[in-house]
Amino acid sequence: MTGPAATFGFRDVAADEKPRLVRGVFDSVARRYDLMNDLMSGGVHRLWKDAVAARL
Repeated sequence: MTGPAATFGFRDVAADEKPRLVRGVFDSVARRYDLMNDLMSGGVHRLWKDAVAARL
């Protein structure tokens, strides 16, 4: 690799390649993001969002 490097996960990539890689990860999870949060938090993230919205 020539030029500046950036960390992406557990590997180093060219710094100018990282935005494309990050976008790819985002695009792959965006449709299922809320479901993923439900599964990982047991639904608690929805309570947090409701509490924050109520405070605002």
